[in-house]
Amino acid sequence: MPEPATPPVVAPVSIAQLRHVPDSLAAFIAVGFPPFGRPRRKPGGPVAAHESISWRIMCVIQYRGSEGTLLVSTVRPSPAALARELDLGVPVGQLPDGTTIYSMVGVDNLGYQVRWLKGGIIVALTGNMSVARLVELAADIDWD
Repeated sequence: MPEPATPPVVAPVSIAQLRHVPDSLAAFIAVGFPPFGRPRRKPGGPVAAHESISWRIMCVIQYRGSEGTLLVSTVRPSPAALARELDLGVPVGQLPDGTTIYSMVGVDNLGYQVRWLKGGIIVALTGNMSVARLVELAADIDWD
């Protein structure tokens, strides 16, 4: 397999990204770190901040090419969200380390999504390709 054209993204936080970007997804690559130009919302109301269920998007990487569009998202659920049972979807496979991969259909008008929870972080791959292809790409995600 050819080496990536550019080194991995160096970020202030751990992010999920493809180890090897296939030529079919390498025509356009963009990286976004929130807040994406919008002010960050702060928990308010009757719920204490430490009990608030929320998700912090840490990074989104977009890959585009002849195969379609792929978004790789790194998301940190709040402690309150992790304390509850998260519905990640239907099991569709496993990562090489045995972590279960789940799937949901019809996400963000892109088609399919696979995701998993590991070390308190949710990694999600969303794309207009088959679930089987997303599971295959998930096995090539680099994330620490």
